[in-house]
Amino acid sequence: VYKKQDGSPLSTNTINNRIRNIRTLIIWLEDRNMINKAPKIRELKVDKSPPKYISEVDFNMILDLELGHPRFKMMFRLCWDTGMRLSEPFIGVLNGGWYDIPADKSKNHEARSITISKEQNDAINKIQLIWQQHPTEDAIKWYSKKFKEALRKIGITDRHFHCIRHSYGA
Repeated sequence: VYKKQDGSPLSTNTINNRIRNIRTLIIWLEDRNMINKAPKIRELKVDKSPPKYISEVDFNMILDLELGHPRFKMMFRLCWDTGMRLSEPFIGVLNGGWYDIPADKSKNHEARSITISKEQNDAINKIQLIWQQHPTEDAIKWYSKKFKEALRKIGITDRHFHCIRHSYGA
């Protein structure tokens, strides 16, 4: 059993992540004719946990909180209404009534377009303008931290920002 430095076992997801990294290296070596044939490497089986949702009542309670800057509620509402991932409002391009996310920046490496309203267009413009003043990954993660803080304020401890995306799909 592989263990962390503190002695606790690695999670199956962590082990699978490391297996994917090794497989990528092996394929890279094979592509450059540094090895003859890449062996098959399989990940460990993982029981997929069901998605976690946020109810509309809980979401509205979050929007009723005082969160400091209005950009937080704007971002939460934008992702709730469109199903965008946390990073997506920062990586796409506004194109009239569409928000285009290029393939090279999307999670699954496929371009996609999201239809947006005038209000959502304005929200994206404001969020991107604020982000351009401090264009770091930490500035994006701050939205997730604020959302987690808001969840705790309404008594929810087992949810996170990505649950907004799960809730959109429901």
